[in-house]
Amino acid sequence: MKRLSAGLAAGVLVSLGALTGCSGGDGSDYCNRVRDNAENKTLDNIDATSPDGVKKFLAEAKKLQADAPADVKDDYAKVVQAFEDPTNLDPAAVTKSIDSIQKYDEDNCDVKYKSS
Repeated sequence: MKRLSAGLAAGVLVSLGALTGCSGGDGSDYCNRVRDNAENKTLDNIDATSPDGVKKFLAEAKKLQADAPADVKDDYAKVVQAFEDPTNLDPAAVTKSIDSIQKYDEDNCDVKYKSS
C-alpha cells in the first residue's frame, strides 16, 4: 500500500492548521468550524507521520468536508482521499485543493492563514 509521503502530509497539516486570526465571517456552520479551529488550534502541531496524528486530522477534515460549501467540498474530498488512499495521489492536485480551501476561508470566513 502506498503511503502519503511524510513531507506532503506535513505540508497539508501545516497549511490547513496555520490559521492566525479570525472574526466575523458568513455565519455558516463551515465558517464557524474553521474559526473554532483557529481559536482552539485544533490542527496545529499534529504529527503527520504518526497514525494518531493522521487519524485526528482526518476526523476534523471530514467534519469540515461535511459542512463545506459546494465551492470547496470537492477540494476537501481530494485532501481526505490523499490521506485515506494515497495510491493514486497527485501532489499537485492536493496542493491546488489546499490553496482553494485557504482562499475560500480567507474570502468568506474572515480568517487569515500564516502563509498568506
